Amino acid sequence: MSIRSLDIGDLSALHELAALADAEGFGFVRRFLDDVALARVALDAPCEFFAALLEGEQLLAIGGVTPDPYIDDASIGRLRHVYVRPDVRGKRIGSALVRHLEVRAARCYTSVRLRTDTRAGARFYERLGYDPIDSKSATHQRQLSPNGDRRAT
Repeated sequence: MSIRSLDIGDLSALHELAALADAEGFGFVRRFLDDVALARVALDAPCEFFAALLEGEQLLAIGGVTPDPYIDDASIGRLRHVYVRPDVRGKRIGSALVRHLEVRAARCYTSVRLRTDTRAGARFYERLGYDPIDSKSATHQRQLSPNGDRRAT
Protein backbone atom coordinates (compact mmCIF):
# COMPACT_ATOMS: atom_id res chain seq x y z
CA MET A 1 0.00 0.00 0.00
CA SER A 2 1.04 3.56 -0.63
CA ILE A 3 -0.27 6.99 0.32
CA ARG A 4 0.19 9.97 -1.93
CA SER A 5 -1.43 13.31 -2.65
CA LEU A 6 -4.74 13.08 -4.42
CA ASP A 7 -4.67 14.74 -7.82
CA ILE A 8 -6.94 15.54 -10.74
CA GLY A 9 -5.84 12.33 -12.46
CA ASP A 10 -7.72 10.40 -9.77
CA LEU A 11 -11.14 11.65 -10.90
CA SER A 12 -12.34 8.41 -12.49
CA ALA A 13 -11.33 6.41 -9.40
CA LEU A 14 -13.02 9.05 -7.23
CA HIS A 15 -16.25 8.59 -9.19
CA GLU A 16 -16.10 4.87 -8.44
CA LEU A 17 -15.54 5.60 -4.75
CA ALA A 18 -18.42 8.10 -4.78
CA ALA A 19 -20.76 5.45 -6.22
CA LEU A 20 -19.80 3.06 -3.41
CA ALA A 21 -20.32 5.80 -0.82
CA ASP A 22 -23.67 6.78 -2.33
CA ALA A 23 -24.83 3.15 -2.11
CA GLU A 24 -24.11 3.31 1.63
CA GLY A 25 -25.96 6.60 2.02
CA PHE A 26 -22.79 8.71 2.36
CA GLY A 27 -23.13 11.73 0.10
CA PHE A 28 -19.96 13.46 1.26
CA VAL A 29 -17.71 11.83 -1.35
CA ARG A 30 -20.00 13.07 -4.15
CA ARG A 31 -20.01 16.57 -2.56
CA PHE A 32 -16.22 16.42 -2.44
CA LEU A 33 -16.16 15.59 -6.18
CA ASP A 34 -18.38 18.62 -6.82
CA ASP A 35 -15.99 20.79 -4.78
CA VAL A 36 -13.04 19.49 -6.83
CA ALA A 37 -14.87 20.13 -10.12
CA LEU A 38 -15.69 23.70 -9.06
CA ALA A 39 -12.17 24.31 -7.68
CA ARG A 40 -13.57 24.99 -4.19
CA VAL A 41 -10.85 22.87 -2.59
CA ALA A 42 -7.10 22.67 -3.03
CA LEU A 43 -5.93 19.10 -3.46
CA ASP A 44 -2.32 19.70 -2.47
CA ALA A 45 -1.61 23.05 -0.82
CA PRO A 46 0.52 23.39 2.32
CA CYS A 47 -2.42 23.62 4.75
CA GLU A 48 -5.24 22.23 2.59
CA PHE A 49 -4.62 18.80 1.14
CA PHE A 50 -6.15 15.46 0.31
CA ALA A 51 -4.52 12.04 0.18
CA ALA A 52 -5.16 8.79 -1.64
CA LEU A 53 -4.34 5.41 -0.19
CA LEU A 54 -3.75 2.88 -2.94
CA GLU A 55 -2.90 -0.75 -3.39
CA GLY A 56 -1.23 -0.92 -6.76
CA GLU A 57 -3.41 1.28 -8.94
CA GLN A 58 -6.63 0.72 -6.95
CA LEU A 59 -7.86 3.62 -4.85
CA LEU A 60 -8.83 2.20 -1.45
CA ALA A 61 -9.36 5.32 0.65
CA ILE A 62 -9.33 9.11 0.58
CA GLY A 63 -9.29 11.89 3.11
CA GLY A 64 -8.00 15.36 3.68
CA VAL A 65 -7.42 18.31 5.95
CA THR A 66 -8.51 21.92 5.42
CA PRO A 67 -8.74 24.96 7.64
CA ASP A 68 -11.87 24.48 9.78
CA PRO A 69 -14.43 26.76 8.09
CA TYR A 70 -16.77 26.70 11.09
CA ILE A 71 -14.55 28.46 13.61
CA ASP A 72 -12.37 31.54 13.59
CA ASP A 73 -9.09 29.95 14.67
CA ALA A 74 -6.34 29.43 12.11
CA SER A 75 -4.59 26.90 14.37
CA ILE A 76 -7.41 24.36 13.99
CA GLY A 77 -7.79 22.17 10.94
CA ARG A 78 -10.67 20.01 9.81
CA LEU A 79 -10.33 16.32 8.95
CA ARG A 80 -12.57 15.87 5.92
CA HIS A 81 -14.05 13.35 3.54
CA VAL A 82 -12.38 10.26 5.00
CA TYR A 83 -13.78 7.26 3.19
CA VAL A 84 -12.55 3.67 2.94
CA ARG A 85 -13.95 1.19 0.41
CA PRO A 86 -16.33 -1.14 2.27
CA ASP A 87 -14.61 -4.29 0.98
CA VAL A 88 -11.29 -3.37 2.66
CA ARG A 89 -12.50 -2.01 6.00
CA GLY A 90 -11.12 -3.58 9.15
CA LYS A 91 -7.59 -3.80 7.73
CA ARG A 92 -6.27 -0.61 9.40
CA ILE A 93 -6.38 1.28 6.09
CA GLY A 94 -8.41 4.11 7.57
CA SER A 95 -6.08 4.30 10.56
CA ALA A 96 -3.02 4.53 8.30
CA LEU A 97 -4.64 7.25 6.22
CA VAL A 98 -5.72 9.32 9.23
CA ARG A 99 -2.26 9.02 10.78
CA HIS A 100 -0.70 10.24 7.52
CA LEU A 101 -3.09 13.20 7.45
CA GLU A 102 -2.35 14.05 11.09
CA VAL A 103 1.40 14.11 10.52
CA ARG A 104 1.05 16.50 7.62
CA ALA A 105 -1.61 18.58 9.41
CA ALA A 106 0.74 19.11 12.37
CA ARG A 107 2.85 21.36 10.12
CA CYS A 108 -0.05 23.87 10.08
CA TYR A 109 -2.41 23.12 12.94
CA THR A 110 -2.31 22.43 16.66
CA SER A 111 -5.45 20.30 16.47
CA VAL A 112 -7.95 18.91 14.02
CA ARG A 113 -11.71 18.62 14.35
CA LEU A 114 -14.22 16.52 12.45
CA ARG A 115 -17.87 15.64 12.22
CA THR A 116 -19.20 12.12 11.96
CA ASP A 117 -22.84 11.16 11.99
CA THR A 118 -22.51 7.43 12.58
CA ARG A 119 -21.77 5.50 15.74
CA ALA A 120 -19.24 3.35 13.83
CA GLY A 121 -17.45 6.52 12.72
CA ALA A 122 -17.39 7.86 16.27
CA ARG A 123 -15.92 4.59 17.58
CA PHE A 124 -13.29 4.61 14.81
CA TYR A 125 -12.10 8.13 15.65
CA GLU A 126 -12.23 7.54 19.40
CA ARG A 127 -10.00 4.47 18.97
CA LEU A 128 -7.54 6.79 17.22
CA GLY A 129 -7.54 9.15 20.19
CA TYR A 130 -10.12 11.72 19.11
CA ASP A 131 -12.13 13.17 21.96
CA PRO A 132 -15.87 13.75 21.66
CA ILE A 133 -16.67 17.47 21.90
CA ASP A 134 -19.83 19.46 22.41
CA SER A 135 -20.03 21.67 19.33
CA LYS A 136 -22.64 22.42 16.68
CA SER A 137 -20.01 22.08 13.96
CA ALA A 138 -17.92 19.10 15.11
CA THR A 139 -18.24 15.85 17.02
CA HIS A 140 -14.55 15.11 17.75
CA GLN A 141 -11.18 16.83 18.15
CA ARG A 142 -7.57 15.68 18.43
CA GLN A 143 -4.55 17.68 19.63
CA LEU A 144 -1.44 17.40 17.44
CA SER A 145 2.18 18.05 18.29
CA PRO A 146 4.50 20.06 16.03
CA ASN A 147 6.60 17.01 15.14
CA GLY A 148 3.57 15.06 13.94
CA ASP A 149 3.21 12.80 16.96
CA ARG A 150 -0.24 12.76 18.47
CA ARG A 151 -0.38 14.28 21.94
CA ALA A 152 -2.18 12.49 24.69
CA THR A 153 -5.23 14.48 25.69
